[in-house]
Amino acid sequence: MNKKVILAALFCCTVFGFTACDDDDDDDKTVTITFESANLGEAGYINNADYTESGYTFSNNYDDQYGSWDGFAVSNQTDMETEGYQNQFSVYGNGGANGSKQFGIIYMGFTDNPTIARADGASFEPKSVMLSLTTYTYLSTQKGDSFAKKFGEGDYFRVTITGTAADGTKKVLDIDVIDIDKNIAFTSWTKVDLDELDDVVKLEFTFSSSDNGDWGMNTPGYIAIDNFVVEED
Repeated sequence: MNKKVILAALFCCTVFGFTACDDDDDDDKTVTITFESANLGEAGYINNADYTESGYTFSNNYDDQYGSWDGFAVSNQTDMETEGYQNQFSVYGNGGANGSKQFGIIYMGFTDNPTIARADGASFEPKSVMLSLTTYTYLSTQKGDSFAKKFGEGDYFRVTITGTAADGTKKVLDIDVIDIDKNIAFTSWTKVDLDELDDVVKLEFTFSSSDNGDWGMNTPGYIAIDNFVVEED
C-alpha cells in the first residue's frame, strides 16, 4: 500500500476515531414515495385502506357503514373548478409533482391523526416532501362556503408534522401552506425540507387554521402530498 495512504488512514483513526473515516453514509438507501404504483381504477382514487409503498405505510381510517374516511388517500383528480366536499380528492393543479399522474391526499378527520411509518417499525430519516393545496381547501378559503369563511387579513392554514423518535422524543415542524399576510399559498407543488425532524419511527400530520368554530377547525383539513423522500440504513 502507498505510504501516503497508510499515513492518512492512521491520522483518521488516531485523531478523529474510526467512525469519522468510514463510509457508512455511503450505505444509506434513499427511498422516494411517488404514489404511482397505486391502482386507482375508474374512480380515480382510493380511500378505503392503508396504503403501503416501498415498505412505508400511510394510515387510513374507513367506515364501511357511512363511507367516511380520514388519513391518506391516493388520487389522480385535478378538477380545479368544482367547489365543496364532493371534490375532496382533487389537487389544485394539473397532476402530481414533477409531471406525475398520481399523488396522496391527507385528510384530518375525527379519528386518529394521519401517520407515516415503516411497515417493519424501524427508524428512518425523512428528507423532504412536496405539498400542494387541494381544490376543496383552496376554493373554500378564497370564496368561503357554508362551513368556512373567506380568508382575509390575519388568516392562515397550517400543516404541522410531528416526528417521533424511537425513544419517544418528538420534534415539530410547522408549515404555513396559506398565510394571507405573507402572501403564501401552496397553489403549486412546493418542496418542504424535513431534515430537522432527524431519525424517526413515525410522522404524524395535523392541521390548524385561523378559522375555528364550536366543532373545531372550519377550514377543510386537506393537503396533497407527493415525492416523499427518506433515507434508511
